[in-house]
Amino acid sequence: MIHRSFIPLLAWLFALGAAQAQLIVPGLLKFETYTNITGTPITGLTEDPRYPASPSQVLYLTAFDTRTAFPDDSHENYGGRITGFVTPVLSGNYEFFLRSDDASQLLLSTDETEANLAQVAEETGCCGAFEDTLGGHPR
Repeated sequence: MIHRSFIPLLAWLFALGAAQAQLIVPGLLKFETYTNITGTPITGLTEDPRYPASPSQVLYLTAFDTRTAFPDDSHENYGGRITGFVTPVLSGNYEFFLRSDDASQLLLSTDETEANLAQVAEETGCCGAFEDTLGGHPR
């Protein structure tokens, strides 16, 4: 569990499946896609020479769910990254879950810097349904 008291959290999702200026829009998450990424490991995306500076497409999501941009299964062989801020309305403990079609990682930061990112969830393969991997709790 993550405990934060009204601190913006930078959420990053790396999911396998021209440089853009940083734009922070309240209520939206930035979804960058990179086409022609094959294989399952996250390194297929992170080792691609276009990553992170030159995504193939940039979309904005209204929910932390790529189905709001890609509503069906017609997108294959791409990598994606979701970035944005999450501001808890109440201080307390929060659990974060992750599900993807192939490997993915969820990283959170206590501020806007990449230096403070910490991985809080991971899927190493395909299509797990919130499997128990850490101490009896779904991740």
